[in-house]
Amino acid sequence: MTHSPHILGLDTVRAWHSGPRLIVEVDIVLDERMPLRETHDIAEALQTKLESLPDVERCCKSVDSIRVVRL
Repeated sequence: MTHSPHILGLDTVRAWHSGPRLIVEVDIVLDERMPLRETHDIAEALQTKLESLPDVERCCKSVDSIRVVRL
């Protein structure tokens, strides 16, 4: 959640062992009106950050979007 102020929520976070290191799966939630390029850049930067952790072998990410209604 602290990776980007644009992340509205987390849908799924899973981690499992693949030998001595972890495989991590993260589904983040972003505003559906956000441009595709921006959502891609946020998700890719999160993947890079998670894969730089010493116990993480690989990170798989996906992006879900929701319509934000502001009152």
